[in-house]
Amino acid sequence: MERLTTLRRRLREAEVRARNQDYSWADGLLEEAERAERRANERSFMLIRRRQKNNAWFSQVISENFFCLTRHEYMTGAEKALLIDLLSLLELGTNAIVHPDQNRFCTVTEIAELLKRKLRNTRELINKLIEKGIIYEFVDPSQIKEYGRVITERPLYVNPEIAYAGDRNKVNAVMARQVIQYDHIKRNKINLPWKLEYEPNAEYARLIHQKKRRK
Repeated sequence: MERLTTLRRRLREAEVRARNQDYSWADGLLEEAERAERRANERSFMLIRRRQKNNAWFSQVISENFFCLTRHEYMTGAEKALLIDLLSLLELGTNAIVHPDQNRFCTVTEIAELLKRKLRNTRELINKLIEKGIIYEFVDPSQIKEYGRVITERPLYVNPEIAYAGDRNKVNAVMARQVIQYDHIKRNKINLPWKLEYEPNAEYARLIHQKKRRK
């Protein structure tokens, strides 16, 4: 273990020197690293280079699906504008609308405040987007069972078939099952080019192009 630690340290030094044009010294160490890697592989071990992680939040619009909805005039201009604003609040890997400073789900009131919008208008637009299947709600079944209705603010998330904050091949399975089961867009006779696919007991769902699915 100590030898591996020393090797990693020397590799870092090699990279620094390589950037400073000291190629001959760096190449010798990199060759040493390759030999060490071969020896490790022979013993069923593997050396892995640590990569810097980029912690920037990002959300990607599923362009073909968004354009498909535009061609069908499925959303109004005001609904599209709110959706684009909401992309900056999506949690990586879940698509939940979260407060960027408090690391928790956003209420509609907080969404209006964060996006500098009027509360009444924001609430109306969100309700319309829920009806159209652009936004979904997480509902706690235990509340319905106990009280006959939902009594707390329901967490909201954006349909990952429209936009997703994360890897399109690793879509949150719980969220995906709800979208697949309650597919309002499909019920409105709009066939999006990219659809969620979830296999029973799989850890994740993924977005699949319909042409590839039919093959």
